[in-house]
Amino acid sequence: FNAPRERVFDAFRTLEAIMSWFGPATCRVVGGSMDFRAGGEYRFHFETERGDMTVAGRYTEITPPERIAFTWRWLEDEDWAGIDSLVSFDFREVDGQTEMRFRHTGFPTDESRSSHEHGWCGSFDKLAARA
Repeated sequence: FNAPRERVFDAFRTLEAIMSWFGPATCRVVGGSMDFRAGGEYRFHFETERGDMTVAGRYTEITPPERIAFTWRWLEDEDWAGIDSLVSFDFREVDGQTEMRFRHTGFPTDESRSSHEHGWCGSFDKLAARA
């Protein structure tokens, strides 16, 4: 990202910031709640082309401005019943820009993994434009 890592990290800190970039072009966050601290919970409500959906989880690690990790579960999707996947972001400043390493593991199906690849890439495009 063409921005210092503190600015990229800050894009994850508040619901208002999340609402400005989270989700691919075909969906958007329209509300939710978050307690941005290790052990805190979040819930994001999306409007999507498939209808309204909610993702929820718990922050497992927050180390400003280096790392964010959390669990992830879609509440309306039967495939996700009883499954918490894991998401992590690591941020490293390189010459005034930010290198981000991202990982999302524990999908219930290959189809779900492919769908999330589209969603995350679209989100990161929007984050790059915002940062």
